[in-house]
Amino acid sequence: MVFKNNTDLEKIEAKEHCHVINVDRVTDWIVKNSKITIRKKIKTVQCVYSDVVCIPFKKKCNINQHRNLWENNTDYFIVATVIVKNHFGNVTLSINKDKNFTLSPNQCKAITICDIKTISLFCKENKQYCKGILELQLHYCKKTFQHPTQIKELIGQTITNIQMLQFDIKEVDNQCRKRINHICTSHNTLPISQVILSIFGLLQIPCYTHPFFPLIDFYKTEKVMLCIPKGAKIKSQLCDLDFLILNVHKSACHLDIDILIDLTYKICVLKKTKIVIEGNPCSSKTSY
Repeated sequence: MVFKNNTDLEKIEAKEHCHVINVDRVTDWIVKNSKITIRKKIKTVQCVYSDVVCIPFKKKCNINQHRNLWENNTDYFIVATVIVKNHFGNVTLSINKDKNFTLSPNQCKAITICDIKTISLFCKENKQYCKGILELQLHYCKKTFQHPTQIKELIGQTITNIQMLQFDIKEVDNQCRKRINHICTSHNTLPISQVILSIFGLLQIPCYTHPFFPLIDFYKTEKVMLCIPKGAKIKSQLCDLDFLILNVHKSACHLDIDILIDLTYKICVLKKTKIVIEGNPCSSKTSY
């Protein structure tokens, strides 16, 4: 029964054998597939302790010659920020004897290097004189993940047993609904609107791939067409999930993992509606 105004509802509620209840009426529902591609960074080292070292240097060297300033003599994996300041002349620093950067007089520069082993002066001129202060911010680390091939072997495979810790779909703003068309039914006219939805999830993959694999969060916005009258709300339910590792990029301190998340979910539009249950009085029968 459809109520045109509150007066009709009051008349129904006044009847002796009528009861009015509130229920959720489904105005629309769809099943949708969405693919989300993200890149996740995994640290392969863990910092144990940190230190700051200042090294004044005053050296003269010949052309194409390396003069050693600092060397890692420990068993630790060191991540260092190298700063050169208060220097005289053109200074060229060589990191691990394969990465060079040059500073002009009185120029200050900082660079962060993973897995630093040596720092030396590299002379481009004969009998070059260099003077300055080398400041090192050292982070002594240990390897937490020695075998990245364990993840690389999973490239192109769908990983099962994914644990979805959180999943939610919400309308970004109901003021952003864009009216497209109408569907006429026997009772009333239902609006069809373009709705912007935000998809958010938090999941965890099985620990056998990497014991320090972080939680993976993802976010995406999508536009869908729904029959959503004024006052209606959206509810969602995750139906299926596939998790695919596309590629792995390795660096000294971390792994960059390209991931494809394939979601199938159901969206249901619900609107509060009043229904009337009406009955006729009857007399009870007693059987002997």
